[in-house]
Amino acid sequence: MKYQPTITITNHNYKMLIDPSNPLQLQVGQWINLRGSVSRWVGLTDGGIAMVTHGDGDSVKLSRFTAMVRLSKRLKTSTK
Repeated sequence: MKYQPTITITNHNYKMLIDPSNPLQLQVGQWINLRGSVSRWVGLTDGGIAMVTHGDGDSVKLSRFTAMVRLSKRLKTSTK
């Protein structure tokens, strides 16, 4: 996994994320800033819903993140 700096998710780039032809790709575990909160990217559902794990303060519990990754695999989310 190549390190990428934290990405701020806005309405504009969220729309880009759900567009399959868009070059913006987030890897599972990517740190994102969502409305001022530090979160980790899990993936997109087939319906275009973002799956993220929100943290408590400046961190995200590993157990919560891994549970979401397992759930996303059961829901067959894309890892875009």
